[in-house]
Amino acid sequence: EISECLVGSEMCIRDSFLAVSAAFGGAVWAASMLAGTDAYGGQVYVPVSMRVLVLSFALCYAAVSLVFRRIGKRAEREILPLVVTLGGKSVALRALRDTGNGLSDPVSGRSAAVAELEALRPLLPGLAPGVTDPAALCEALAALPYLAGRISLLPYSALGTGHGLIAALRPDSAEVSGRREDILIGLSPAPLSGDGDYDAII
Repeated sequence: EISECLVGSEMCIRDSFLAVSAAFGGAVWAASMLAGTDAYGGQVYVPVSMRVLVLSFALCYAAVSLVFRRIGKRAEREILPLVVTLGGKSVALRALRDTGNGLSDPVSGRSAAVAELEALRPLLPGLAPGVTDPAALCEALAALPYLAGRISLLPYSALGTGHGLIAALRPDSAEVSGRREDILIGLSPAPLSGDGDYDAII
């Protein structure tokens, strides 16, 4: 397994080197075309000045760095499948593993995940749309017969948003990567991911 990992790393480095080389060569060629070309002996001669070379390298470096930073950020994310079941219905979510998530019920001590309200709509028939205030949402959920005794308000604190309350429900079951977890599901009226990569946080 170690040797396979090393071989994979070497291939990744090689491919990255080839990609950077090709991008740099293309940038130099494009910049040279803008500067003009000459023909000698029936062949195209591309004069490359030091200024063109430095400019091409800077542009290429910036573009490649941006691409690799984006790839690195996505690779650092651990997104797991989360299946929430309620009233005989289930929804499959993409949950971001957040090691700093300390949301829990202060009464029972049960930990809680957070999911986008819209992603859980199939499990909540009868819930009126447009309810976003946590207290109002909690009241609307508690009024649904199949959620009697399953709704609570959880306090939370988050960097940049201060403190607040979030409505949460106790599902019939919740499975993370196929493993059953005894957790509550907090309901976020707003999207959790700016790029849509996940719709829940655990």
